[in-house]
Amino acid sequence: MLTGTPFDGPVAGLRVGRVNGEFKAFLTPEEREKSDLDLVVAGIESGITMVEAGAKEVSEDVIVDAMTWAHSDDAASDCLATRIGGKSCASTAGI
Repeated sequence: MLTGTPFDGPVAGLRVGRVNGEFKAFLTPEEREKSDLDLVVAGIESGITMVEAGAKEVSEDVIVDAMTWAHSDDAASDCLATRIGGKSCASTAGI
């Protein structure tokens, strides 16, 4: 880098909700109203660096599963690609 500022690589963030028991990213305002989870996860390739959560009485296991889903290699990119294609994004794969 020209400035000499340390840079450990890109950071990504994803807001995750859960509607009808399925984790979803890129929720519409209507889906956010129905969601029992509002979780923001930021991280780098090697791990999660920040979590912010709000929920309506969900278990710790649900929070952990949502964090795992959000940080999975494919969740954000797959959801974004699906969303660009005009479809809703939901998955429970591996959870």
